Amino acid sequence: MNESAIAAFVARIEEARQLLAAISASLDDHLGYSPDGINWGHVGSLRHVIAMLKEVETHLEGATK
Repeated sequence: MNESAIAAFVARIEEARQLLAAISASLDDHLGYSPDGINWGHVGSLRHVIAMLKEVETHLEGATK
């Protein structure tokens, strides 16, 4: 067993969890935008974020197989 690799892997898992928590908090806050300030540029930016998240999800699905 490669304990060094396992420790690094667990550390990266925690780093990913912290990133997910930050993303979740940002989404809960509606990305800091007030409803009156929302425009189509914000919609496009969020579509890009969703595309990147889907890419991550696809990558992780492949890693578990």
